[in-house]
Amino acid sequence: PWVRRPRRNWPELDAEYAAKLAVAAQELRARTPPARVTNAALERSLGGNDWVRRRKKNLPRTMRVLREAVESTEDFRLRRIRWVIGEFAERGVLPPAWKVLREASLQTRMLPVVRALLEESAP
Repeated sequence: PWVRRPRRNWPELDAEYAAKLAVAAQELRARTPPARVTNAALERSLGGNDWVRRRKKNLPRTMRVLREAVESTEDFRLRRIRWVIGEFAERGVLPPAWKVLREASLQTRMLPVVRALLEESAP
C-alpha cells in the first residue's frame, strides 16, 4: 500500500537551515588557507546538493542568509591578499608585491591592489 509522508513544517525548517547556513559561512571564512564562500560550498555543508535552491519559495530566510553570506570573487581575492600579507607580517617580513601575488595564487592584473594593501599595512 501507498504510505503518505507527513507534511513538512517549512517555517521551522527555514529557521533551522538559516541558522545552520550562518554557522557554515563563519566556518568557511575561518579556514586557513582561505576558502571562498560559495552557494555550492554552503549547500554541501548542509549535506544536500542543490536541495535548498530547489525549494527557495519555501525557505525565504535561508535564501536571504545565503545571499548575504556568499562572497564575490573580488571580495575573496581581497581577503586572500590580506591573509597572505598577514602571514608574512607574523614572520616580521614585508614581502614584495609579486611574492604576495604568487602566494595568493593571483594574476598580475591584481598587482596595483596588492601594492595598495601593502602600503596600507606598512608600519
